[in-house]
Amino acid sequence: MTDWRSRLTEQLIGSPGSSPASRPEPGTLLEIVLGQARAELTYVLELGKTHSLPVTGSVTTDDIWIRVGATTLRFNYSRRAGVIVASVIGREDQQLRYSPDKRAVVTPDGEPLDATAFVRDAIDTTVTAWKVSGKPEITISMMRSERPPQPTLPDSSEILPKS
Repeated sequence: MTDWRSRLTEQLIGSPGSSPASRPEPGTLLEIVLGQARAELTYVLELGKTHSLPVTGSVTTDDIWIRVGATTLRFNYSRRAGVIVASVIGREDQQLRYSPDKRAVVTPDGEPLDATAFVRDAIDTTVTAWKVSGKPEITISMMRSERPPQPTLPDSSEILPKS
């Protein structure tokens, strides 16, 4: 995946070493981390919806979050501060920021961030906290519908004349 991203960066903004712009800017790298978090949280939301689990959340702004039962996981991107704050149950808030020395987004202890692993671990921690809470049967009423699922658009048999 890293090779693909390197090639894509070269295609979009130039080859390595051709100019300082050939490497994504700090803000772009933070956006990419938030995008990876958004993708993983969206997966949890869709899985929860499909299986009527007590999962809700929002992935549409710089403040993305999910709630599983009564347990919340949040990633908040402060553009002004140039930091993503990860709020994971049982941990202090963790600031993910760009390090000019490492030329990468780093964890609070200064290590380069593996965004996918970090987000998935945070999701696992959130799900585990929900499971051990003793209330995994909690449902969110707005998630359950009495109506059977309907397609958003009519299918072709409904709109095309029958021969």
